[in-house]
Amino acid sequence: MDPDTSRDSRAAWQRTGCLWSIGVSAAILVAFGALLQASRGRGRILDLGVKAAGIVALLAAAGALGAGGYFAWQKLQSERKSEARAVTVDADESEPEGAVIPKAPPVAPPKPEVAKAPAPAPKPEAPPVTPQYQTLEVATLAEVWLRVVVDGKTAFIGILPKGQTKTFQGKVIDIRSGKAGAVQLKLDGQLQPPLEGGSLKIPGSRRFAMPAAPPAAPPSAPNPAAAQPSGT
Repeated sequence: MDPDTSRDSRAAWQRTGCLWSIGVSAAILVAFGALLQASRGRGRILDLGVKAAGIVALLAAAGALGAGGYFAWQKLQSERKSEARAVTVDADESEPEGAVIPKAPPVAPPKPEVAKAPAPAPKPEAPPVTPQYQTLEVATLAEVWLRVVVDGKTAFIGILPKGQTKTFQGKVIDIRSGKAGAVQLKLDGQLQPPLEGGSLKIPGSRRFAMPAAPPAAPPSAPNPAAAQPSGT
């Protein structure tokens, strides 16, 4: 029930009870006054009767007031109990019926591990390729006489002016210069030390030979014991 409506209803019942009690009491008092006016000038006995009636009227008025108050109080108590029951019902309806425990999500089973393919075996490294020849580059720093022999054959012999460059290729290269410090040598692109310390007063010579390739390992002979079947 709405609290404002309840308060209005209680106030209305209170007013009703009070008005009813006041009305009854007023009616009794009016009747008593009329009786008292009528009894004036009449005998003592009538005077006593009037007094008795007055007392009865006062008692009746008090009873009416009490009855009206009691009736109003009973009605207010009844409304209060109804209001308390309504509040209790509202509170019960507002409360949840029971705490709902959320269910845990289902746990997916673990996926089986897929066997990984074995890593491929590393390929054997190819043996280093031995170059077939070496390259010698000869640059003249001054006019000089030269002789170059490649693999036992004379590749050049003569005088070269300053600023000339010649290239020779072979496994074994022999060079001889009339002036040791008049030539600059590069073997396979790498600068080489000067002949005889780089002096221009003495001749110089040098041999450039490729290192011999290591001999191939002979094939392993089969094990005769492993080749023959074991007897029983």
